[in-house]
Parts: sequence; C-alpha cells; structure tokens
Amino acid sequence: MASLDRRTGRFTRYAIATGLRDAASLNAIKDIHEDGDGVLWLGTEGAGVMKFDPAQGHLLQYKNDAANPHSLRNNFVSSFWADPSGTLWVGTLGGGANKLSTRPPKFSRYRHVLDVNSVADNFILSIFEDRNGIVWIGNDRTLNRWDRSTNTWRTYRNDPADPTSISNGSVTATQEDPDGTLWFGTYNGGLNRFDPKTHRFKAYKTSPTAPHALSDDIVRSLCRDSSGVLWAGGWNNGLNRFDRSTETFRQFRHDPGNPDSLGGGSVTDIYEDRAHTLWVATEGGGLNRFDPATETFKRYRSDPKDLASLPDDAVRVLHEDQAGQFWVGTAGGLCAFDRTESKCTSVYTQKEGLPNNTIEGILEDTQGKLWISTNNGLARFNPETKTFRNYDVLDGLQSNEFNVFTAFHKSARTGEMYFGGINGFNVFDPDRIEDNPFVPPVVLTDFRLFGKSVPVGGGNPVLTKNINRTEALKLPHFQNSLSFEFSALSYVAPTKNRYRYRLEGFDQGWREVGSNERLAVYTGLPAGQYLFRVMGSNEDGVWNDQGTRLKVTITPPWWATWWFLCLVLALLLGLAFSADRLRVMRLKRYSQKLERDVAERTAELAAKNKELEAFSYSVSHDLRTPLRHIDGYLTLLKESAAPTLDQDNLRHIETIASATRRMSMLIDDLLSFSRMGRQEMSKTEVDLGALVAEVVQEMAPETAGRDIDWHIAELPVVTGDRAMLRMVLVNLISNALKFTQKRERAEITIGSLPDQAAETVVFVRDNGAGFDMRYHDKLFGVFQRLHRMEDFQGTGIGLANVFRIVARHGGRAWAEGAIDFGATFYFSLPKGKA
Repeated sequence: MASLDRRTGRFTRYAIATGLRDAASLNAIKDIHEDGDGVLWLGTEGAGVMKFDPAQGHLLQYKNDAANPHSLRNNFVSSFWADPSGTLWVGTLGGGANKLSTRPPKFSRYRHVLDVNSVADNFILSIFEDRNGIVWIGNDRTLNRWDRSTNTWRTYRNDPADPTSISNGSVTATQEDPDGTLWFGTYNGGLNRFDPKTHRFKAYKTSPTAPHALSDDIVRSLCRDSSGVLWAGGWNNGLNRFDRSTETFRQFRHDPGNPDSLGGGSVTDIYEDRAHTLWVATEGGGLNRFDPATETFKRYRSDPKDLASLPDDAVRVLHEDQAGQFWVGTAGGLCAFDRTESKCTSVYTQKEGLPNNTIEGILEDTQGKLWISTNNGLARFNPETKTFRNYDVLDGLQSNEFNVFTAFHKSARTGEMYFGGINGFNVFDPDRIEDNPFVPPVVLTDFRLFGKSVPVGGGNPVLTKNINRTEALKLPHFQNSLSFEFSALSYVAPTKNRYRYRLEGFDQGWREVGSNERLAVYTGLPAGQYLFRVMGSNEDGVWNDQGTRLKVTITPPWWATWWFLCLVLALLLGLAFSADRLRVMRLKRYSQKLERDVAERTAELAAKNKELEAFSYSVSHDLRTPLRHIDGYLTLLKESAAPTLDQDNLRHIETIASATRRMSMLIDDLLSFSRMGRQEMSKTEVDLGALVAEVVQEMAPETAGRDIDWHIAELPVVTGDRAMLRMVLVNLISNALKFTQKRERAEITIGSLPDQAAETVVFVRDNGAGFDMRYHDKLFGVFQRLHRMEDFQGTGIGLANVFRIVARHGGRAWAEGAIDFGATFYFSLPKGKA
C-alpha cells in the first residue's frame, strides 16, 4: 500500500503484508476508511479487515474464526461506515453487517486459543502476580506462568515420575515469601512450595498418621501474615498454621461441641487487618476472629432476627479499605462490619444495586473504590456515595460469572486488577476505566393505534410523515389508545441502553425501563392536551436529557366540546332560573296563604283564650261566694255548738274549714294565673335588691320564731314589669321558706351569677327538702307537685306563674337540686332598655 503526498507528488510505500499467509488477498482492497485517529481500515477480498496505523507501523488483522461467535462473519469485506458513537460498521459479502467498536476496550480479555500461545484453559481457579511481574494462573490440573513482558507462557503439571513436579496443577491460592519463594495451594494436591530458581516443587499433604501434617489436601485459601507466618485454609478440615522451622502444621478444626473453635470447616479466606488481628471466613460458619493468646475463635453469625448481623453465614472474602472500613463479602450480600461493635452497620444487596448477592472477590483501587466480582458481573462500589456501577459480558468481561476460589488479584507494581471466571480472565487498570461520553440521539421509531402500527399517508392519514419527524398529533376522541416505540441510537451495547419516558398531562412522574421495554402504551386517554417525552442513555449510563418529544391532542366528542357545554350550561341556567322563579312564586302564594291562616288561627286562639280566661275568672269569682258562706257558717257553728261537740266532731269541722281555705287559695292562684295571661306589661328599671328587701320584710310575720340565715347579695338593676317580677320573687322566696320549715336552721341565699354578656341571671338557693333531678322538667308545670300535700302545703301553680312571667320577659327559668340537699331556682332576664 502507498500514500501520495499531493504537494510533492511522491508516494510512500508500506509493506503491511509481510508475514501474512493470505497476503495475496490484499491485492484486492475493496474499501479504505480512515478514522479520527488517522488509522486506516482496509477491507479485503478474503483477508478480512486490516487495521493499519501508519504512524506506528502497526498492523492488526480481523478475520472470521469459526470458534469465536464474535469474530468477523465473512472475510470478504465490501464497505465501511462509522456512526457518531464511534462504532465502525463493516459490510461483507454473505456475512451481513458487522459491528466493531473502535473505542479501547474497558477490560482486556484473555482466553485459551488453539494453536496460540495462551492460557491452558478458560476455567480460572486463581491468579497471582509475583514481585517480578510474572503472573501465575491456576487452571484445572494446570499451573500457568505468564511473562507479560514477552507474552510467553509456560505450564506446570503433575508428573507422577517426577517427585519435584507440582503435586496437582489445579492451583486454588498463591502466596509469595520475601525471597521469592512461592506457595501454591492446590485442589487435592495439598500445599506446594516452589523455588523459582530451580523450578522445583515440594508438596505438603495430609497424613492420617501424622497429627502435625496438613489437615486438608484441598487448600482453599492462603495468607502470609505480618510476622511471616503462613496460614492455609482447607476445603473441609479447617485452618492450618505452618511452622517453617519444623515444617509442621498446627491444625484448628471446627468442633461442634466447642463454641470457641472455628465456626466451620471450609475456610474461604484468611485476612490480617492493620491491627494485626487475624480474621477467618468460612463457608457456612460465618466470620471468625482468632485470639493468638488463647488460640480460640470468636464467631460472628447470621441471625434473621438481628438486622445488624451478617447477611449470610457463607462468607467468601474479606477486605479492609484505605479508610479502615472492614468489608465482609458473603453469599447474601456485602456487609460493612464494625469490628468494635461487632455488627454490620450497612448491608448491600441487589436491592441496593449489586448485580448479584453472591460475592466472590473484592479489590480496591487508588481512589478507594471497591471492585467486586459476583455470580452475575463485576461491580464498582463507591463507599462515599454508596452507589454501584455494574459491568457485564457486554462490557468485555470474560463472562458474567466469576469463580469461587482466589481468581482475583491486584498488582502491587502497576495497580492493575485481575479477575478470572469460567471463560478466561480480564486485566484492567481501574484508573483508566472511562465511560463512553457519546450522548445518543433518541428517536421515535413507531406509532401505534390500538396496538397496530400506523402507516404514513393513505386516505385520511393520521401521519403525513415519519413519526420521528412529526412534531404534533391531533386525534379524535375515539382514537385514544396510543403506543410509542422509541430507541437510543447507541450501538456499542444496545441491550444496556436505558430509557425514561412520561406523558405530561397523564403520568405523575418518569418511568424508567430497559432496552427490552421500548414501548410506551396508553389506553383510554381522555380528551386533552399532552406532551410525550422520552430520554435515553448509552451503555455506560450517559443520558440524553433532552431526548425527543411529541405533542398529542385528543379532541373531545361534539357533546364534550366547549360550545356544546356552554350551550348546555346556558340551557341549564335558564331552566334553573325558570324553576327558581316558579319556586319563588309558589312560595310567595304559600306564604300569603300561611299568613292568612296564621292570622285567622291567631284571632281564633285569642278569642278562645279570652273566652277561657273570662270563663275561668267567672267560675273562680262565682266559687268564691259559696266558699265565703261555707267559711262563715263554719265559724258560727264552732262558736255556738263547740261546747256541745266532742273532739271528733270538732276535728271534722276543722277539716272542712282547712279544705275551704285551700280551695280559696287555689281560686286566688287561678285568678292570678289567669290575670298573668291578660295583664299588660309595663317595663321600667327595677332595682332587684330593693324589691327583694321589700318581699322579705313583708314575709317577716310568717317567719317569726324561725331560725333563718339570710344571705342576700348585691343584686342588679334590670328592665321589666315591677309587679310581675315581685310576684316571681314572692313565689320563689315563699317556696324557699316552705321547703326549709323542717330545718332547725334554714339557709336562704339570694344572688346573681357573674356578669353575662346578654342576660342577667338571678337565683334563690335553700337548704331544704330539695327534689329528684329526674323530674326537673315537671317543676314549672301547672298543678305539678313533687312532694306530698301532708308534708308541704301548696297548689302547684306558683312555679307555673314564675315560668310564665319570666317567659313573657323573654327569659328562662330552671332549677337544680338533690333530695335532702336543697334546691336552687334560677331565672334570667335579657339585658336591654325599657
């Protein structure tokens, strides 16, 4: 291939085909593409794609590989096209369009390749980089030595004929001494010491006859502590401490009967923190802290009832970060463990963002972020923000599943990280992991009505142009079940693109979905104005916040249009007005009729009242004459016949006289009650204090010889009819005197309640016989009595008069009392001018 300098007219030739078996195919180059970095991409007929960097002189060939489903589909290349995201599209003859990302991969991936210098097997058990930069990788029955500086590989396997060979190539854990000696824990081969100078191995294995031998031939974990002591964890039989001077082991096994023993037999990790405390992780036995003074263990287990306990007893890996936080990775999530309080202060699971709850490895980068391998991808955790950034096979991982042993390691020289799994291993510098900055365009790819795609054009078209070019839609009310399909145009890993959408005017908030849910469905939308918005992100979570939008108008049916509603409203208002006018007219006629009826009824009642009062007055007046005759003749009879009558006849005469007097009192009370209904009121200012003094003075003859303690408070001046109010006080004070006559010392209190806003309340209280409050509502009725006539004289009209007089003044009358504890009678008068 040659390049032409247009200024000088000279060609520069490049021998790019040297060493290629299919170099002849380069004579038929179908297309050349230059990317933004000046790198040339050559499409050939038969040799695939050639990537040539003229500045460096580097050549890289991409060809079809039948064993690799991610290789070029066909070696006959016809064209190139680069999209805005940096993805290079390669057109082939018979192999379709092939996609190649030109961005540097986040993770370098290494796998076994036939006929190529590579790792012996894709199933990675352990990874370790020694002080010289040599990487040791454990496979099934093979130990790999990888010199990265020369990219050369060497393998070690067990040779039964050679006792200095490795006892088993399935290396599950590795440690290094300061002098360069390597220690390999193996699966069923015990512990091996390797001398890098002689390339010889020495094995330490279990022995039923040697109590100080290794406890388990399956070594799951190794740790070299700050004192240089080597610790080995077994698959089933506990922990071992190696004594280098005697080449013997001190075994620490799980004893179910001893709570101070190791919590479980399967030791998954051994870790010494900065305080030189040794921590032992076990599969099913929780976390264990070793006390070297007593050689005992303290266990920390999972307790479903204790949220501060470990999330799971299957503890896989331990790590203390730069800030001193101790992390415990389990099969149930990640725990931030407080070693002082012996509890988990935080637990992180899939709910908090982990790709999977089963944690296999933890490494820390220079920024303090944790890189966590799981059974479903790799996570980068920021302890400060408590957020996760997850990576999977689409980002270049060997697979989403990582292995259970020690297939993770951080280079002490470069800071690079190694993570191995079931399909090879990855190497990367965490400080160089960058997200793809490309902001993907977001487009609408389809519009559907009632689940069917709507074509562009046609008779009475809904769409006159492609939905992505449409700015607004106007639909009738019966086309209100809509669907929008959308896409973010980032093709690096489109299945990892994310979306947020909402229909403003309908949705309360944004809905976030993955690439498998790129369809927004809305059914039965009411008429109105809407705005459909959708945003998208690329595979690294870089969002296009502007996205795309579409105005949607659903017109109402004719019966829901504004003009029809206004018409209906006007009609309803007219009907309501007419109905109201009719109602007012009916009410007016009814009111007039009611007024006539009331006037007639009032006149009729007034006439009847006058007739009744006249009758009662006439009857009362006519009864008084014969009563006087009876009383007069009884007096004459007593005077003339008394000497001749015995005691029984005299008692009979006295009984008749007493009945006559009571009858006279009753008639007087009836006349008084009758006059109260007819008497006109003459309101003036009345001094209640003076009026009470007058009544009490008038009753002095009746109280002669009685021990009465009067308590008369200062009483207000009120507005009312003086004569009527005097009758009220006479009745109430007379009652008080009557019902206290059986007390040795009567106590009568007359006063008023504290100033009320709208009325004046006066009371008369005594310590007499009292009454039962159950019958308080009968006190003010005509002829109502709550005591026997033999105990207390009376007609039962006095309190009825009180009630009637107070009511005519616009006031109230009520009473309180208790049997044998006296009674209090109240009446109120409204405040106002005469």
